[in-house]
Amino acid sequence: MTDNELQDVYSINVLHVVYLAKVLVEKMVATQGKQAIVVTSSGLANMAMPGVNSYSSSKVCVSRFCEALAEEVSS
Repeated sequence: MTDNELQDVYSINVLHVVYLAKVLVEKMVATQGKQAIVVTSSGLANMAMPGVNSYSSSKVCVSRFCEALAEEVSS
């Protein structure tokens, strides 16, 4: 995988989720009622396989980010 490909994987799978969550959370905090952000990850976030390390690690980042975000918003 080239550096550009790696950057693309993390940009799409991680950074776009973070940026979108930031916008959504700001709007959700200003609105009352029960709300949710649904983010899909991958089973590959829970296992290591040759050839998909970058993809798998990006999905781990998304999963952990969402867990941490949920804790922050609920406190």
